[in-house]
Amino acid sequence: MASPNPSFQNISRPTMIFVGLGLALIATGVAMGGFARERTRNLPSVPGTVVNLMTFSSGRGTCQAPVVAYAVDGDSYQVTPQSAHSCHFLPPSVGDAIDVFYLEANPADARLHHVSVRWVVPGIFVVTGLFLGGIGGAVSLMVDRTVGRSPRLSPRSTHRPLKTSDDAYTLEDIEALAVSGRKIEAIKAYRELYSVSLKAAKIAVEKMQ
Repeated sequence: MASPNPSFQNISRPTMIFVGLGLALIATGVAMGGFARERTRNLPSVPGTVVNLMTFSSGRGTCQAPVVAYAVDGDSYQVTPQSAHSCHFLPPSVGDAIDVFYLEANPADARLHHVSVRWVVPGIFVVTGLFLGGIGGAVSLMVDRTVGRSPRLSPRSTHRPLKTSDDAYTLEDIEALAVSGRKIEAIKAYRELYSVSLKAAKIAVEKMQ
């Protein structure tokens, strides 16, 4: 049976959490930006001007939403916010220009797309996701370097060698014996190296084959 990919065995739980959160935030930001553009894909637009800011109460305090005036074919219209849902993450100032998208059959039915809706908020999600993914990658790199410097046992053995003399068998030697079919010699060498029972040595060597 094929052994697990070692590149995944050293990935720590914090790394997976950071990378997972990062990917989720990136996906959310891309989806938000795509949804904002999709809502206005086939709608005509005209430049509007912020003429006032209305203050609303929300669960996080107060927020401001713009009142925007615009004109279509010489007729004047105005977008007036009705609730805190119309507040922008970065509220504009009076006199700022905002694109107004409207229904061609009914120009009074319009929606605003401030830069904070189209780019800033999705961008924050994407950048935050990249940052968390970078942290996860850095943690993974640190773990790989630490593990790479540390002496490791073969994944096929959980025993620790007791002999350190130059003429003692190494685990690589035992694996070579097992693979070449010299099972009895491999079991004997394994017992000498790790000082384990015959049964334990036999199980360990069989896993090497």
